[in-house]
Amino acid sequence: MGEYAGLVQNKYKILDVKSFIKKAEQLELLFSDPVPYEYTYFKVDEDGKKKAFRVLRIKLSDKKKSVDMKIRNDKTGEHSHLESGIDNPEEMKKIFLSLGYEPIVTFHKTRRTYKQGKMRMDIDDIKEIGAYLEVKFPAVDEKSILKLLSELGLTQEDIDRRSIVEIYLEEGAERS
Repeated sequence: MGEYAGLVQNKYKILDVKSFIKKAEQLELLFSDPVPYEYTYFKVDEDGKKKAFRVLRIKLSDKKKSVDMKIRNDKTGEHSHLESGIDNPEEMKKIFLSLGYEPIVTFHKTRRTYKQGKMRMDIDDIKEIGAYLEVKFPAVDEKSILKLLSELGLTQEDIDRRSIVEIYLEEGAERS
């Protein structure tokens, strides 16, 4: 299982990354320097019961090449996460294509990270759709996490539990 399996994952649209980081710094939340990533998402047939959303992707950065699958329990918001390093992303892509998994989209983003205990915040500035804060945390910590996020100007009404690819597909359809 991946490092963040079993955690709730909420997303928040960030309209002004610089202002958000400044506000976080005032609360002594220090994010890392930005790291560039490329994520290619592949279409995975939904399970017949529609209780979970599944994402298969190839993730590339200067330090890491991996393939992973995230499965979101739509009832609880918790995720299962399977991940493995890969040596040859192009060959992995060919394997996925031969298995019938078609690429949906490739995102180019920079990520800034803040970690505290089992909670992690990532500011993903995604070239294709804008900036989002993704917050991962154990469900039992939800009350204290939501309090911290409110100090950053984010409310429960701002929560988006969709995956980035769902946001891209749904908002792309709205723009069309």
